[in-house]
Amino acid sequence: MSTRMQSRSRKSGATVMHWLMFALSLLTIAWISFSTMGG
Repeated sequence: MSTRMQSRSRKSGATVMHWLMFALSLLTIAWISFSTMGG
């Protein structure tokens, strides 16, 4: 039971990291396009 919970928490942590990197790249792309359009 405990091992199953540990693997689940580890998987969710990896998913959170994946989404954080995804959001960060999206923000970077939006910021670059915004700065280039702004001048």
